[in-house]
Amino acid sequence: MTTSFSSRWWYGIATTLVLLLFVWVAWAGVKLTTAVVPETDPSQLAPQGIESLLFLLGTLVFVVITWASAPIFSISLFMDARVVHRGNLDWQPNQYLYGLIGLLHLGALFTVVVYAVSVPVALFYLYRRHRYVGIP
Repeated sequence: MTTSFSSRWWYGIATTLVLLLFVWVAWAGVKLTTAVVPETDPSQLAPQGIESLLFLLGTLVFVVITWASAPIFSISLFMDARVVHRGNLDWQPNQYLYGLIGLLHLGALFTVVVYAVSVPVALFYLYRRHRYVGIP
């Protein structure tokens, strides 16, 4: 590990993973609620009146942020792998392989199946980065 190494591209990777965690926890909460009480309609979980408008706006903002994070994730994964590869470290990740995974992650805008590949690879990348670079 070198003391002069510096890259903040990993923030885009970690932020996207945290956003996805929030989305999946919210989705699991709705599914659990409807599974525990089978006659519960998911639309009944939404608040009424002004709260409904705020809930709708919050959901819209969250969806836009999540969709906007997909290209940020893709660029960040490639650029961070590139910077780490060029650093004087024991680990030199393949920047093109991680760039390809980043491009694959863009497919998550259209299908969630892509997360089965991109999320574990990103978690593995951050683990290896932590092991050899020390950050995150």
